[in-house]
Amino acid sequence: MSGEQTGTVPLAPFGSRTGSKKPTCRYRFALFVFGAFAVAVTAAAKASGGNESGGSVTTDEIRHWVCQLGSDDFGTREEATVRLARAGFVAIQPVTAAAMTDDLEVACRSVEVLRQLLNSEELATGDAAADALTKIAESPSGSASDLAADVLGDFQDVRQSRAIDEIKRLGGSVTIGNLDTGNVDGIIITLGATWTGKSSDLKLLRRIPDLERLSIHGVGVSDDDLKQLEGFDRLRWVDLFGSKVSADGAARLARMYPGIRVDRRSSAKLGVAGHSEPAGCRIVIVEPNSPAEKAGIATDDFVVKFQDQMVADFESLTTMIGSRSPGDKVIIEVRRGSDLLKKEVELGAWK
Repeated sequence: MSGEQTGTVPLAPFGSRTGSKKPTCRYRFALFVFGAFAVAVTAAAKASGGNESGGSVTTDEIRHWVCQLGSDDFGTREEATVRLARAGFVAIQPVTAAAMTDDLEVACRSVEVLRQLLNSEELATGDAAADALTKIAESPSGSASDLAADVLGDFQDVRQSRAIDEIKRLGGSVTIGNLDTGNVDGIIITLGATWTGKSSDLKLLRRIPDLERLSIHGVGVSDDDLKQLEGFDRLRWVDLFGSKVSADGAARLARMYPGIRVDRRSSAKLGVAGHSEPAGCRIVIVEPNSPAEKAGIATDDFVVKFQDQMVADFESLTTMIGSRSPGDKVIIEVRRGSDLLKKEVELGAWK
């Protein structure tokens, strides 16, 4: 076409309007987005702390840029794509609606905007973009659906890796390789006494599709917080030790994932988190001021016996502890390097 201009960010998959439908602002998405979403977009922008570029963006501007995604002018389309990506969170819902129209150019550019927003440093923006792409991928929208699925597939590993790094920074323990299931890429996450994150940080778990086991030890997770565990394909085991989750909350989680093991304990407490390994039950976390710490049990100890009963794995240890009452005194034998040590422990209570 004549009058094409050089764009600021060339998008190789789509630069031509040949054979596509001429867009107008009378698309059905325009009426829906900028009517029903007007109030929601404003609130979402405030909640996310504004747009990615640091300036203020109005609903009218976003409407204009979305319409420009289907412009006959290449440079205009390119500039609109860049501006929407810079707008950040506030652009996600309108762009999602645009992606599911029957205009291939508009749909492709909308997916590109969401792809860029996946890389946002704002957790809420990245999560919202991922949810939007999932919605598009699951919709009967032809090419846009396939493109969205490809974007999600390409970005999933990076997204998961970033979430793991952030969980570690907040004091969580992450183990890749689940011996209980035999999956070398299965992920186990333990949140214990060193966890400094807030309830809102549990949203990081949603970025880890390979999560197979979650162990919570003495962290004030509530029934409402368990909503962050929706939508996992591989989650098979959740430990809730000394949390605020009620029996009903644990039961709802079990119903959400048929066959899952939900281990909720509020009886005797040793104050450790551990992993099952070929060498046995290894302690990975010892809570400060816990019965275990007071008895001299340390991180990387292997628990060999509990009251003269052999401990094959961490599951066996938690079962043995759970059969006891607060105040019980027990002898726990651990292996530390080449030494076998016996520790007398007075079990505590979960609070």
